[in-house]
Order: sequence, then structure tokens, then C-alpha cells
Amino acid sequence: MHQNSRIVTDLDHFKDSHPTFVTEIDMDDFEFDRATMLEAGCNFNTSEQCGLKKCRQRHRRGFILKTKDGHYFNIGQYCGKTNLGVTLHEWLEGYEAALKILTQKEVLSVEPKRLLKILHENKPRLLQLERINTFIWQHLKPLALEAAKRKKERRYRGLEFIASRLQFSSQVEQTEQEIEIILACGQEQMEREMDRTRLLAAYRLIKARITRMRSFESACLRFFGSEPGFGEAERGENLVRIFDDFSCIGDREMPACDVTSFTESIYIPALRKRVSAYGVFPV
Repeated sequence: MHQNSRIVTDLDHFKDSHPTFVTEIDMDDFEFDRATMLEAGCNFNTSEQCGLKKCRQRHRRGFILKTKDGHYFNIGQYCGKTNLGVTLHEWLEGYEAALKILTQKEVLSVEPKRLLKILHENKPRLLQLERINTFIWQHLKPLALEAAKRKKERRYRGLEFIASRLQFSSQVEQTEQEIEIILACGQEQMEREMDRTRLLAAYRLIKARITRMRSFESACLRFFGSEPGFGEAERGENLVRIFDDFSCIGDREMPACDVTSFTESIYIPALRKRVSAYGVFPV
């Protein structure tokens, strides 16, 4: 039996790894713990004889049973129906359902904590990205509006970073509250399928929101041309290209901007401010 598997396909391999395997037995010869007697299901590659002395019919589907004193033996699924009340197919349906419930409970007990840790680790950076985005929308709005129209043009990088207003402050707060609600759920709610389904749906939405928020860091770095992996000759070139090509640059509402290669920033003399991939700083 493969580790962590509940299906045995090779009986000889199972026998080799379980020295206490026995055959030709009577059920009355051993004591069993009903909670732990079913060791695994069987779907053998070749037909094997049932381990019960009174049967000995060859079968491919069935079960491996475990006695209280640690002996193992195989039975066919019809003997399984007689002694356990289920066939292999019926058992697999119940096992898969139980495994699904167990997996869901594990996700709800572990993953929200992990997401909360990721959110807290990234919160300062996300709020910084929001400040940069807000600065551009407040002081370079024509640039942001044109970026929204041209964000799919492959000539430019990272326009999605300024194509819309980022509201990370409220999203982070909302996400923290939603994770805390999941973490506060008791065992009784975890047992009810309707509640698990609702909590899992909330967890998936939270996970997707955090992933999307974190994606804007890469977009920001692409916009400023400062993403790791860019060569020195490429750093800042995306900004120069945008300020060379965008029609809004001559707009009266746009303050005079100084954009040069390799600086990874926009300096706005009229505002005495510099906006960069690393934050907004007064000059």
C-alpha cells in the first residue's frame, strides 16, 4: 500500500511490508476494534483469494482488515458487505465524502491564519502603493486617465497600476475583519455543511483579493521601469516612453514633469515632489 493511500493494488507488496499478515482465518479467531479494523480498500491488479477460511473465493475488490493484536488479512467485497455492511464502492463513496469534509476543515483551520500573516506582512507595502497611486491621480490625473484607455497596449508596462484608483486601505481593513470572522467560527459551525460551504466561499474570495492586491506591486515596478531583472539600460525607460508618447503630456492640466532614464521616478517641479516606485517624497 502506498504511503497515505487507502487503496491496495498489490497484495504481495502489502504482505512484504506487513509481516503479521495472515490468511485462511475465521473472523472468530481474532478480536476487532470496529473503529480501526478497516485498514484499507483493495483494488488488486490480479485476482486474489479471500483470506477467510470459509470463503477462499478469488476477487480483485475488497478490504484489508486489522485485528486488535496487529494482524492483517484480506477479504473480498462480498465478505466485506457481510462483515462490515459495505461494498468497496459504497465504502469509497463514504471515504471520499469524509476526506472532503476533513480537507475542508483543515483548510478553514489553517489557511485563514496563513492569509492573515501574509496580509500583515504586506500591509505597509500595499498602503505605500496606494499613496503612490493616489499621488498620481491627484496631481497627474490626465496621465492616469490616458493610461486607463491605453493599458492594453503592449508598448507600455504597468499601466494597470495607475489606470484606476487603488483603495487598499479599506480593502485591507475589510479583509482583516473577514478573516477574523472565519477564525472565530466554532467547531459546531465547522460540522455543518452549509456553514463550511459559506466559509470556504468567503476564504476563496479573500485569497483572490489578497493575490490581486499583491499583483499591483509588480505593476508598479513595471510602470517605473524598476522591476528586478531589467538591465541598467532599461531602467526608467518605460517612464520616458510614456512621457514621450502620451498625448496628455501637453495638456494644460498637467504640471511640468522631468522624467529621465535610470531615475525610476517622476519629478514634478511645480509641486516640488518626486514620485517613484518606492514612495512619494518631498524634495
